[in-house]
Amino acid sequence: MQDAGVLPDNTFGLDDLSPLPPDLDFVAQGVPPASKTGEFLTALVQKSLPGATLESIWRFGNRRLWSEFMMCKSTMPDANPQLLFHGTKEPNLILGSGLEANCDGFDFRRSQEGQYGIGAYFAACAAYPVRIHPRRENADGTFSLIVAEVLLGSVKDLGPNTDTSLRLPPERRPGLLHDSVRGTEKGIGHRRSTADEHGEQFVVYKNNQAYPHFLIVVKLPSAKDLVGRMIGAVIRLRSVHFKGELVYPPDHKFEHSDDRDGNKRRQLLVLKRKPGVDTLSNARFKVERVDSEPEQIRLRSVHWDGELMYVPAIDFPHSDDATGEHRRQVLVSKVLPANADTLSKARFKVELVDGDFEQIRLRSVHFNDQFVYTPDINFDDEKRRQLLVYKKAGGEDLKKKSKFFPTPVL
Repeated sequence: MQDAGVLPDNTFGLDDLSPLPPDLDFVAQGVPPASKTGEFLTALVQKSLPGATLESIWRFGNRRLWSEFMMCKSTMPDANPQLLFHGTKEPNLILGSGLEANCDGFDFRRSQEGQYGIGAYFAACAAYPVRIHPRRENADGTFSLIVAEVLLGSVKDLGPNTDTSLRLPPERRPGLLHDSVRGTEKGIGHRRSTADEHGEQFVVYKNNQAYPHFLIVVKLPSAKDLVGRMIGAVIRLRSVHFKGELVYPPDHKFEHSDDRDGNKRRQLLVLKRKPGVDTLSNARFKVERVDSEPEQIRLRSVHWDGELMYVPAIDFPHSDDATGEHRRQVLVSKVLPANADTLSKARFKVELVDGDFEQIRLRSVHFNDQFVYTPDINFDDEKRRQLLVYKKAGGEDLKKKSKFFPTPVL
């Protein structure tokens, strides 16, 4: 493990963050989202939460905390200040009302042991406190985040490793400590979000090493907003439950009683192994708008020249359901142009997962909003599993296995 060589691109860039007018000791001031400061903070949030908006911004000042912070900064040869995020549902514990002398900032007496010991935890990406931890949603579905200036100084990079015993940063050399710790918590960003950097955390172990400048209230986009951004884009679908396994239509015919040669349809499967170049190409889908339906989409295979993903009226019998009463196939129609019946069966309603705008469920519109999901049923070997639609009301298992990441193809 070595010192961090690359720090987040959140370098403190606002021209004037002196938190107080000269004649005040405490202040809480609303900031218009359309102001220069508001636009800066919105851009910072949207780096990892595309489409998110700021419902409100409050700027706080406390002369005592600022003086202690600046004193700490003056003792560090390279303070390395960064703007980072801290998630909380009780901002008053850190900020007071902005008009109280007893505001204590990031007070470690309130801290609990985390993956990097007892300290003040901050994230480079707003996605971490919103999507990973602490995920403390307000009653109206918004999230309250504190934007703090944090003096990272010399950073000890723990990479994916954790150390719950830390009460101070590790030694830089005998007798000299680092100033902070960086870690990705065993790749939690990739496991719980869509990118490794979403799990990037920084921890400091001195109360006065961070100053809370802003309280922002973040609103995530709706399913309608997400669909609006997806239209025309090329995406891949990855199973959340099965750790990013990829949905793709291989060059595999689907034979049926009405098509013994398999000329009408091809199989749609989920790859259980690391994909190669061919699979990555096969897994590309272009998102198409469904007229007058802002939360519905169709998915056309890019690799297979616009063939449509759809849900035919073909049951899927299995050892636990010999007649196929519980499941139906999800396939790709090879017939172009698609007729009205196929176009109807190719409509999918996009549903956000528990307000998490980066995870979706797909419901078959034609078949009464039945869920597309990835059961633990192999196709023909250990390499692939089935992609199906569940015809019954499902429980928690269906909710887990029907979640997908719609990752853009750049």
